[in-house]
This record gives sequence, structure tokens and C-alpha cells, in this order.
Amino acid sequence: MAIPALRQPKLSGNLDDSSKIGVGEAQNVILTLKDSKKVLVTSDAYQGIMKTKDMFKCIFCGIDMELDTNYKDNHINSAAHKHRMRTYPHVEDYGENLIRKLNSKLCFCTICNIVVLYPFLKHHIAGLVHTTELKKALIRATAYDA
Repeated sequence: MAIPALRQPKLSGNLDDSSKIGVGEAQNVILTLKDSKKVLVTSDAYQGIMKTKDMFKCIFCGIDMELDTNYKDNHINSAAHKHRMRTYPHVEDYGENLIRKLNSKLCFCTICNIVVLYPFLKHHIAGLVHTTELKKALIRATAYDA
């Protein structure tokens, strides 16, 4: 069985500006779970960084950033962001689904890199999009096992 290719980011903005999103390669993180399963997710999803049409948004810190990877990387490496990430651990009950509870109403799905209303979380996890993305994440992680 062939391993599916990772999605390539779309080019946007001025091609001469290498700090703009879409020019560089997407970074990935392999997470080893307590049951020794490995899951590959994008670094942005792990860090809680969502890309909208015209900006990055950190869901943990609640800030909006320009579409500038240098600015985003500086934010990710900041002490404040690292502290905030520790306050939103993945909920163990959801295991490989990699769900972080943001508050009583919202959760963040690291696999899909989306915010989900808590009442719809079980529906999201059982849905086709999430299950497909989870399967891809598990398969991609095995490609790095040596």
C-alpha cells in the first residue's frame, strides 16, 4: 500500500518574500502516545496555529498574526506561548484523536487543526473527515519508523 503524499501548501503573496506562507515546506511533528502509537501532525496544528485567508491565529494565546512565518516562529518559540500550551494538554480520554479542551464550550482537534464546539465533539471524532485524517496521520508516522 502506498503512503499518501502530504498536502502541499498553496503559494500565496509575493514569491520574492520567502517568509510568506506557502514558499517553504510544511513542518511536521511525530507524537508518540502512551500506548506507543505514533501520529504525524503538522507543527502548526500541534502548536495551535490556524491559518485563515489573510492571517495566522494562535488559538491558545488568542492572538492574530500576519502571514509571516518568521513572526509565527517567533511567537511559537516565545515563553508565553510555551506556557499557554502546557495549560492545554491533550485530553487522555480521547487518546489518538488528540483533543485539547480550550474551555467548557470549545475543544481543539490537533488532527484536523480545527476548533470544535464541545457538544459536537463526539460527532466530529466519528465523522468521515476526522477518521480519514487520523488514518493518514497514523500511516504517515509509520513511514518514519526505522
